[in-house]
Amino acid sequence: MVAKPGLHSWADPGDWPYDPLTMSDLKALPAGWWVKVLVPGTPPWVIRELVQSGHPVMIRIFVKFEGDNVNRYKNPIDLLKDVYLPIKQAVDAGASVIEILNEPNLHIAGSNPEGYGLMWNSGRDFAEYGAAIDVTLKNSLPNIKTIFPGLSPGFDIPGVRMNDVRFRNEAWRLTEYADYIGVHAYWGNGSSVYTAINDVNAFVRTATKPVWVTEFSNVNPHISRADKAKEYKEFFRLCEADAAFIYLYAATVDPRGEALRNTDGMKVLLER
Repeated sequence: MVAKPGLHSWADPGDWPYDPLTMSDLKALPAGWWVKVLVPGTPPWVIRELVQSGHPVMIRIFVKFEGDNVNRYKNPIDLLKDVYLPIKQAVDAGASVIEILNEPNLHIAGSNPEGYGLMWNSGRDFAEYGAAIDVTLKNSLPNIKTIFPGLSPGFDIPGVRMNDVRFRNEAWRLTEYADYIGVHAYWGNGSSVYTAINDVNAFVRTATKPVWVTEFSNVNPHISRADKAKEYKEFFRLCEADAAFIYLYAATVDPRGEALRNTDGMKVLLER
């Protein structure tokens, strides 16, 4: 099985520069490639143009669990009050799949904390929070599909991360509501693309829902973008997940050398 290919677009907080180069690069992806965007933050016209150019769009709900939001978003319905309008605008523009937040087993203080340790303290807590978002969105946007979010893979780090396998097992209730189960896969510091592929495929074979790899990348900053792009093509070829998204097209800060914009990596990716 070949995973449906996708590319994660801009990944920075704030206003992303969906400039002519960005739109040209994303539209140049082969027809049928998915594009992942963050909402709020991505204008509806971007989604509309991508869909019209033959690229289906998934969105990830993007919020910051910091400052006043820590108290305001204790109730997921209050979170939805802030993000529902841009989500609806994105869906009206053609987005069809929504990832319910991001890496909810992770908390890195001062770096856009993802909610763990602030809004929920376990997978069970997150399942209740995420299910409220899932059900509310589907009641008002009945044609959408939802994704149990990709988790930060790895072992327990007290105060920072809960092991992804344990967190997902605790959050089983949300996997029943969501249409797809998201995972994240990274390699490059002591592991290979084939290790990542094997790990994903092993999970796919036991999962109760179709699996979407909502982020994958080689995180070694010393590997060229062109070589990374070659590995990404191999990932698509051998991955048994339903869909997989390269992380990423561009970022203002890129310490792991993952961004493909203005690099040979983008050229390799676009080679037929």
